[in-house]
Amino acid sequence: MRIVDCHVHTDGAVEPSDVLRAMDANGVERCLVMSGCERESLEMSKQRLLETQKLVSTAPERLGGLAWFNPTIEGSADLAEEALTDLGFTGIKIIPDHWYATEERLEPF
Repeated sequence: MRIVDCHVHTDGAVEPSDVLRAMDANGVERCLVMSGCERESLEMSKQRLLETQKLVSTAPERLGGLAWFNPTIEGSADLAEEALTDLGFTGIKIIPDHWYATEERLEPF
C-alpha cells in the first residue's frame, strides 16, 4: 500500500536524513511539507519558503513543498507565483484569518 502524508509541518531546522528516516520507519513513501506561515513580513515569507525548499530539494522524489501564504501581505501574489514557477513548490495553502476570500484587496493573489 502506498502512503503519502499531504500535511506535514516542520518546527525549526530539521535534518533531511532525520525526516527520511522517520518516513521509512513509518512506511511513508512521500510527504508534502508546508512552509512556515508568516503573518506580516514579505521578507520573512520568502525566508520560510527558502527553508522549506532547502529541505525538499534534498529528496524531491520523496518530498514536495506547499507554500503557506497570508495573501494580505503586499507582494504575496508575486511571491506565490515565484514559489510555484521558480522555487519548485507544488501547491499553496492559505487560511482565512481576519480576512475573507471575497475581499477586493485580495484579487491580485
